[in-house]
Amino acid sequence: MTGCSLYCQGFRRNERPMFLFFSFFQYVMIGLVVTMTSGCGHLPKIVVLHDPLSAEEHFQLALTYERKKEYDLALKEYEEVLKKKQFREESYTNMANIYLAQGKAGLAEEFYQKSIRINPSYGKAYNNLAWLYLTQNEKLDQAEQLLLDAINRDPRLSPDFLDTLSFVYEKEGRWDKALETLKKAESAGFDDRPEEAIQFYQHLEKVLTFLGQLTDAAQAHQKMTTLQNQMNQEISAHGH
Repeated sequence: MTGCSLYCQGFRRNERPMFLFFSFFQYVMIGLVVTMTSGCGHLPKIVVLHDPLSAEEHFQLALTYERKKEYDLALKEYEEVLKKKQFREESYTNMANIYLAQGKAGLAEEFYQKSIRINPSYGKAYNNLAWLYLTQNEKLDQAEQLLLDAINRDPRLSPDFLDTLSFVYEKEGRWDKALETLKKAESAGFDDRPEEAIQFYQHLEKVLTFLGQLTDAAQAHQKMTTLQNQMNQEISAHGH
């Protein structure tokens, strides 16, 4: 059936519509649940929309747009996720990441702070807010405290947070402290996350080189190269 035949089957030729005899309240209730097409009388057209996507589906779609740098579309999808009151800390953090990429540091800071207020144990928001302060070369004492809080609140990702903390020490000229922190991160391990480990060893090589520890720097470079080759082999294997 078409929309018209479906919703107009109560009419008969030369008869008045049955609902004209209903009470005003009944008339309003019918108007809320029935969508009348333009060819079905003169009642207002009321459309009840239903979002067919779940919060998780909106979230995954947002991630896809974000990876493709289609930031406006990603932000719209994160807003849909927030309407459903799920993945709130992740959405606020990812929206902040987008604002930071767009050069909107003020908005980024605001949204990282929203994420922290919603879930004080969500370490990624602490880490990324600290990184914002690093890129702005400001509030380095706050950045250090944020990262120490992140390590305590979310130990699972402590290697990542320690790596970021070492950048704070570098910015302050505390290179020995930066190296000490990187060694703690290496001991904690990256739990089979080769991309993060590659970035880590690249950073470690830089710090060791600056400190004149060239043998250790070469070892860090070799570890980075080995991980890179292993990852490339896995990508090639999956490609075939």
